[in-house]
Amino acid sequence: MYNRFYVVFNNEASIDIGVKVVSRPEIPSPQAILKEYSIPGKYGEEYELEGYEDIEISIDFNFVDKENIHERFRKCKKWINNIEDNKLVFSDNSEIFYRVNYAKITSNERIMKSLGRFTVTFNCEPFAYEMEGQEEILINDAAIIYNAGDLESKPIIKIQGEGLVTIKINEDTIKANIGQEIIIDSYLGLSYKTDKTPQNNNIKGRHPRLKLGENTISYSGGRVDSFIIIPNWTIY
Repeated sequence: MYNRFYVVFNNEASIDIGVKVVSRPEIPSPQAILKEYSIPGKYGEEYELEGYEDIEISIDFNFVDKENIHERFRKCKKWINNIEDNKLVFSDNSEIFYRVNYAKITSNERIMKSLGRFTVTFNCEPFAYEMEGQEEILINDAAIIYNAGDLESKPIIKIQGEGLVTIKINEDTIKANIGQEIIIDSYLGLSYKTDKTPQNNNIKGRHPRLKLGENTISYSGGRVDSFIIIPNWTIY
């Protein structure tokens, strides 16, 4: 459809907003957060991985508007500030996306009467996600799904049914007391219904993870009308 580089954010392509990306941005590598501690009698320090820092992706845009440059820039600010979908996608690698925590316009200038330029800094989660990993997988009693990503993933499980259901994912067991439906969201670390009614008290066991490679999934008990998993495949 387009023959030049662009970004998609907030469900809109930059080219459709009427702005051009000046150059493809550099993507920083996630930096580990390490806890330092000492062991008596041992030389040097020991380190424990606690997580990873968010990354910041800065993108320069420019635009031409001979009629109303101020209105064009207001449209750009609305695109950046009123976030309804936080996926950031690059046109030359559209199979993955970054989840944006927040975005801010860090500079803007009017270069000429009809030419403007501005920079947006996107604060993102440390790792990217595969688009394919957002697709729903229907599980019938038992299945094996393969994590070909770079890290363990935090899936979302959607169950419709009634009663006490035992879920087994690899060596982890989760018991869910279901009243019509429940969503077990490992990404958020929460359980709830579609209308966001909390369901944490109806879950026993830790929110599951999908390890690298093969993952066995099964469930038993209660009445399960539908069991869906969104794997959230995660990559560097």
